[in-house]
Amino acid sequence: MKEKGLDLVITGLLRRLARMQQLLIVSRILNETLDLNTLLRYIIETATDLTQTEASSILLVDQKTGQLRFAASTNIKRSDLKDLPVPLEDSIAGWILTSGKAMIIGDVQRYPRFYEGVDQHTMFHTRSLLGVPLEVRGRKVGVLEVLNKVKGKFTASDE
Repeated sequence: MKEKGLDLVITGLLRRLARMQQLLIVSRILNETLDLNTLLRYIIETATDLTQTEASSILLVDQKTGQLRFAASTNIKRSDLKDLPVPLEDSIAGWILTSGKAMIIGDVQRYPRFYEGVDQHTMFHTRSLLGVPLEVRGRKVGVLEVLNKVKGKFTASDE
């Protein structure tokens, strides 16, 4: 019985080590890559993998309109999102950006700030969401979202 418990602990530690290694790679790429699209693509692919989710996206603040716009996404065609703004008011991403706080929502359909416009436009069905604000040098620039945890629920470790 003790061996089984030890095996679970070792498995958990190995999983955490693999996550840390991926985060170190992202940090290195952040410091080395000058191409924004390459960087954003790598971040969302890593976020999707680390959190074991169906999709992820990065929304950046449009300096002209003040709205959020999709800069990168996985499993949703970029062309479907190109001209689709997300309002700061009445959206989860807008709340995450303005509050500067991460948010985990297990059932977005029941959440009052869920902006259905994206799902309707892309035909993607968002069930659950984890979102974190993105800051550069203390300035809020956007939001990273991961959508639809494949197994189980989002955890603090995912965040």
